[in-house]
Formats: sequence, C-alpha cells, structure tokens
Amino acid sequence: MELLQVGSEPVGIRCPYCYEDVMTRAQYKNTTLTHTIAIILGIFFWWLCCCIIPYVVKRWKNVEHYCPNCRRYLGMHSSRATIL
Repeated sequence: MELLQVGSEPVGIRCPYCYEDVMTRAQYKNTTLTHTIAIILGIFFWWLCCCIIPYVVKRWKNVEHYCPNCRRYLGMHSSRATIL
C-alpha cells in the first residue's frame, strides 16, 4: 500500500487500513539534522544555551503519522524539506 502525502501537523484523512475518518496522530522524531543544528548552535552560541532550541522546535524534526484507531503507520513528513 502506498504511503500518504502528509504535512508537519496532524491531518484529517480516511485511513486506508481501517477505512475510518480520523485525525492522524503525529509523532515528532529527532534526526541527524536536529543534532547537527544543535551542535552548530552550541559551538557559536554556547553562552546562550541555544543548543536546546532544535529539540524544542518542531521544524527540524521528522513527523511520522499514525492512525489513532488501528495504530498503523500512514506516512512521514521530512524535515529536510524545511531546513530554514
């Protein structure tokens, strides 16, 4: 089955597995990009403790979407599309 095109926030869809109309459950995952940005901010702005910002901001994380009804994986939105 083909994965769905999803965005960075939960979306309303009809689940292709259980055929229910649901709002997806979005799970945010840290990636290599998240850690790289944290390291760069830590090196240049260590006195401001900016290295924690990428772990709080959703923009630099991948978003995995799941059906809340059947708990099946529906798709992923990659953080590489929104680097800045």
